[in-house]
Amino acid sequence: MKRPCYGVGDTYVAWYPTTEERKDVACTIAFYLLNAMNAEPEFKGFNYVISDVVRFLPSHDFFTIMLKNGKIVHHCPENYYDFLAWLRSHQIPDVRESWTKELDQNTSP
Repeated sequence: MKRPCYGVGDTYVAWYPTTEERKDVACTIAFYLLNAMNAEPEFKGFNYVISDVVRFLPSHDFFTIMLKNGKIVHHCPENYYDFLAWLRSHQIPDVRESWTKELDQNTSP
């Protein structure tokens, strides 16, 4: 990638981003790449579309997933964290997190 140069008289001064600027650019690129990947309604190796998924329960190396038709399925993705990111990017609730929120709401005075 060619870096921009700014002319100063007959000489050119190369611009090099600061550490903070590099972090901002890296975060922005990662954000767009993840969102582009996670915007897909289907996940490779998973036999259902995201609109069929109601909730999920992560385990050590597999997921228990509740579908809209009431069926419970188990899925062992090749990449656990990509699958988790895909579910979260579509705001599918984690059973443990949603159950904890419900408990907190019911036990508050």
